Amino acid sequence: MLFPIAAWGQSGSEGCHSSLRVMAGTSTLIDCALQTESYTYQWTSKNPSWLAYLHDVTAASPYFHAPVDVDMPYQIEYRRLVIDDEGTVVGQGLILITVYQSSGESVVLDGVQRSWSGSEASIEIGSDGISELDVSEEPFLRCVPRITVNSGEMAQIPCTGLHSSGGLLGYRVELDWPPYNETKSLGVGAFNYSVRAPAIQEVASVRMLEVFAWVPGAEQEVSALVEVHVVNRAPTLTCEDLVVDEAVDATVPCSVESEQAVQIQLISQPALVQPGIYDDWPRLVIPEIERDTSFSVTVRAFAEDQVMEKAFTVIVQNTSGPAEFGIECNPVHREVYEGDPAFDIVCNAIDSPTDELSWTWSAEGETPLELLEPDLTSENLGTATFSVPEEVTQDTFYGYTVTATHADAGTSNRVNISITVLEKPDIAVVCEDAQARTGDPPLRLMCTASNSKEIPLTYQWHWTPSARLSDPAVATPLFEVPADQQELIQEYVYEVTASAEFADPPATPTRVVVTVLKNLGQLSLTCKSPIEVYAGSPEVPLECSVPMPVPPDIAWTWELLSGTEDLLVQGIGGAPPIFHTPAHIASATTWAYLLRVDAPPHYDISEPQQVEIIVLARPVLSLECPQRVEVTVGQSPQPISCSVTNDQDLDLAYQWRWTPPTRLSDAAVASPLFEVPLRQRAVSITYPYTVTVWSDLADPVEASVEVTVLNPATLPSEAMEVTTSGLDLGVVAPRGQVALDPATQQISGQIYEGSPNAGRMILRVQDSVVVSLEQLPSVVLHHSEEDQTLTLVPEWAYSESCVQFQANTQAGQTLQSSLEPGDCHVIRIGGAVSLEGAAPGTYSGDAAMILTLNEVEEIYTVPVMLTVGAARHVVVLGPSGVRIEPDPGATLYGEERIHIWPQVAAFGPEHRRATFELHNPSLYPMEVEISTEFGYREHGDSGSILVSDPGTGPGNLATDLSVYPGVVLLLPGETKQVQSAISESLEERGYAGMFNFAVTPRSYIDQRRAPVPAAPARIMFQVPAVYIPGSEPAPLRAQVESQTEEALIVVFETDAAPFYGQVLVLDDEGREVGRSDLLVVTRSRVRIALDDSSQTPFRLSFVSNAPNQPSPADVLLSDDL
Repeated sequence: MLFPIAAWGQSGSEGCHSSLRVMAGTSTLIDCALQTESYTYQWTSKNPSWLAYLHDVTAASPYFHAPVDVDMPYQIEYRRLVIDDEGTVVGQGLILITVYQSSGESVVLDGVQRSWSGSEASIEIGSDGISELDVSEEPFLRCVPRITVNSGEMAQIPCTGLHSSGGLLGYRVELDWPPYNETKSLGVGAFNYSVRAPAIQEVASVRMLEVFAWVPGAEQEVSALVEVHVVNRAPTLTCEDLVVDEAVDATVPCSVESEQAVQIQLISQPALVQPGIYDDWPRLVIPEIERDTSFSVTVRAFAEDQVMEKAFTVIVQNTSGPAEFGIECNPVHREVYEGDPAFDIVCNAIDSPTDELSWTWSAEGETPLELLEPDLTSENLGTATFSVPEEVTQDTFYGYTVTATHADAGTSNRVNISITVLEKPDIAVVCEDAQARTGDPPLRLMCTASNSKEIPLTYQWHWTPSARLSDPAVATPLFEVPADQQELIQEYVYEVTASAEFADPPATPTRVVVTVLKNLGQLSLTCKSPIEVYAGSPEVPLECSVPMPVPPDIAWTWELLSGTEDLLVQGIGGAPPIFHTPAHIASATTWAYLLRVDAPPHYDISEPQQVEIIVLARPVLSLECPQRVEVTVGQSPQPISCSVTNDQDLDLAYQWRWTPPTRLSDAAVASPLFEVPLRQRAVSITYPYTVTVWSDLADPVEASVEVTVLNPATLPSEAMEVTTSGLDLGVVAPRGQVALDPATQQISGQIYEGSPNAGRMILRVQDSVVVSLEQLPSVVLHHSEEDQTLTLVPEWAYSESCVQFQANTQAGQTLQSSLEPGDCHVIRIGGAVSLEGAAPGTYSGDAAMILTLNEVEEIYTVPVMLTVGAARHVVVLGPSGVRIEPDPGATLYGEERIHIWPQVAAFGPEHRRATFELHNPSLYPMEVEISTEFGYREHGDSGSILVSDPGTGPGNLATDLSVYPGVVLLLPGETKQVQSAISESLEERGYAGMFNFAVTPRSYIDQRRAPVPAAPARIMFQVPAVYIPGSEPAPLRAQVESQTEEALIVVFETDAAPFYGQVLVLDDEGREVGRSDLLVVTRSRVRIALDDSSQTPFRLSFVSNAPNQPSPADVLLSDDL
């Protein structure tokens, strides 16, 4: 029994074989594994007609019914989709089936060639079930023998290649289409090739190309020829003559065949259509005539890239009867070019009863009559000569009328003569200069011609001289490049011109320069590699060179092979590239580059050279020095020993520096000698030093050393006890000055809070001594956070008793006193500080006193503390209303009022609490109720409005605020605090809210007392609260609304974080001319009073009052406001 043979390829995915070979007309089971019963299957194909060969496209393993009529091996491709019960594709496989024709085909199985006979064949299959085909068998290649393509378009070449082994073939295409030829290898894989058809001028042309196919690794190669029929589907215009009766409308007897849009122009005399260019064919308007007449009509069709022109004749038949006699002229209409020879116009009478006619010539319109000269010598006076103008600036129409009159019969007739003198188009030639190198193949030179009328012309070309040109009579001749030359640069100069019939050639020839450069060959490049360098070292020029003489204008190119980033930069003046050494690396890193050098145009680029730069990590130094060294006055010079090591145990050359070099034998060594003083007045003097060590390969490290020189004389502490206490000036306002009198301890200035006290220095002695005191002239107080200072001018008072202070203010800076055993003396320290321009914050410093006892000096210091508070404003509430004013600490006016501070509560991620101080300076008790709600002020088109809708703008801060206590009772003169805190975590965004302070005087609450009618019984005051996220400055935008000599009105906006602080107006010299408090939640309008009315450009500077928010950038306001 015979069975059809199915030869399978390797096993594919999803349990199916990837390839199958069958005979035409047979049926074969495509055996695929069944994954699970819950899966469904779908077979698809890029050609839907191939699905008809499967008996069931939803079966896991369908039968394939091979087509019957197959004249060559035929490949069919299927894709099998596996779908789960949720409709998701969980797998897919590709199956390729090759169908062979049923006779004349043979395959090789088990090394034996077997022939197919009929629709089935009996073939033995190997033990593994797979046939082994011979790759040496000749491949199969078939191409469509001929294709047709439009001129200049791309053409797809359809070819099919197969091999009985099922493997892929390699392909190559060769063509020779002068002036172009190509041999292109398509590699191994599917055949896919397109080629652009040449642009031809003729109607059609046939070009040949050859396709080659081979089996990779085998010698057999087959080829197939393909005829490429190139057709020129240019637009065509055809016309026929027309016979028509007089005084009718007629269709133009022309047609255009074009794939492009075409416009039409008709020219005739007389005009049979309105002059112009038409998108569609117009109708001809036939005039009335006296006898049968013919008209010549010129048709021009304008396509996208060309102009077509045809002429036809309109023969008009007279239908109203003949005239008594007629006139026949030749020519009636004629087109000539400027400069053409003169020609005759000959007119004769037809059917005239006698020859005794008088002839008259006249010009129409502005036509000059002098160009027409009647022939007075001829027997026929109906002849005239037209002299064609030598030059016209444009196409010019000349109209004449010839009239014949029969005086005896009293009849006449006339004919209109039209002559069009065409301007010859001016030819322009454009050429491209060219460049080549000796030894190059012939170089095609390119020139193109055009004319001023853009009409098709046939140009004749002329190249002078013709040396080294393949054809000096074409637009693009080939230039024969010399094989070698002596000069580095040789120029060949040609003059090119073009001419055409009925056209003016260019006034001057076009100059073409062909530059031939001497080819000096390929550059040779050598580079040193590898290069080792330490991180942080100076930049390293690569050690690369080319043989002498070094050509000028060499250029370096490189490619990074390894390394974190490209660190090469171009050298100067053609020098090799420079490597910018990285400052720091964690471990040794290699940068690898491929370098090339080029010196166009005479040299070819060099072969690549690989260069490696190994960057080593810098060693880390460890410095060991004694922190303290004590010596005694009068000792010999003492050594100070320091040592250094590095983490890589390298033998490095270290450099040392001791600063300052005071009393050191050598400040540039590791262990210098300290020169001990022979004597000193002070008990001890400390000499601080900074030791720095470094090397060329390592970063510097530092250490501190203190050398203390002790005086062996009796120390003051053994004869006298000295104690000190600090000077505290309290919390003061940032204006004016604060001063403390050390004698009376009275303080002047605006004090916010605190208990100011003078500094003290108490002296107690056990022996009789004479003490000298010296006070330094000033004390510098430093801001705890900012780089700002204040200066205290100290004052001191002296008392000889520690029990009863009898002040003796000291005018001088020195004091000398004698003390007996058991005495106790006191020095009090005060002074004055100017606060103008002081930034809020804590300032501190030390007031120094030099105490001399037994010729031994000792310095004692008294700490000085001063806190500058932010400028405070208070809310004054009373029967006369509400006002905000600076906290003056002034007397009362008998009104009921309350002071609330601060005026704005600013929160942040690190500042989630706020404290309000409520002070009652009035004579009446006050009850204050505190609550929170959402809201903020925003400047709108109609002025400032209160935004109370929490759905817009910033977040609602009121929902996350807690206040304690909610109600506060303040007695006259009493101050209490109200605490507030954010109870929940907030997002990184801006929040806003309000603190409501409802104030009611207790006297009004007392039911036994009638309210005062003129005063309000309850007053509400709101304090804004904002949450400022992060630590970035608020991006503020400022717009000047108006400016006067007294003030600026500015609108501020922010889209992100709110801003709370002050805005300063500075002139162009940086001088402050105005400031104002500023709170911007979204949009605020601020009036800033100006101290100076100058109109110079202003700069807005900002000072943030929020503890976590830096100040925004300055805003420059131009003088064009």
